[in-house]
Amino acid sequence: MNNRQRKASAQAERERRRSLVAQLLVLRPTLMEMVRALASEGIVVSHTTVAKDVKLVEKRYLEEQSQHINTIRARELAELAYMESQLATAWSSSAGKVETVTYDSAGVVLKRVVEQRGPNPAYMAQRLQVKKQRASILGLNAPENHNHQMVNFVVEVGK
Repeated sequence: MNNRQRKASAQAERERRRSLVAQLLVLRPTLMEMVRALASEGIVVSHTTVAKDVKLVEKRYLEEQSQHINTIRARELAELAYMESQLATAWSSSAGKVETVTYDSAGVVLKRVVEQRGPNPAYMAQRLQVKKQRASILGLNAPENHNHQMVNFVVEVGK
């Protein structure tokens, strides 16, 4: 076996061990229990190695989850951007002239009223909700951090 093959074999063995460590983590065993479980699979390693593997497996899991969360966040933001553009278009097109025509029973026009109307405020209210949702997803409306210091007062009562 040449050097490259030995390295590949060692890497494969490390990945197999880490896969077992990841499976064992679900049971929340102690390090000693993990060392024994690995030994039962024919993998003899020290506590230190298992501790390092646990940290690595947890780090990988967190990275995977944060990528998943970022994907979901990006999809939500894209959907909100689309909704906002649709609401902006609807708001703009809701303004303009509105003609109301009143007919009698014979179909003759009795009254014709043309009004200039402003944009429908309901669209802007919905757009504001979309903006609030975007701010929430991006964490822009996190609570402010105020530093308050406690001041102790000592009051001497007259003698």
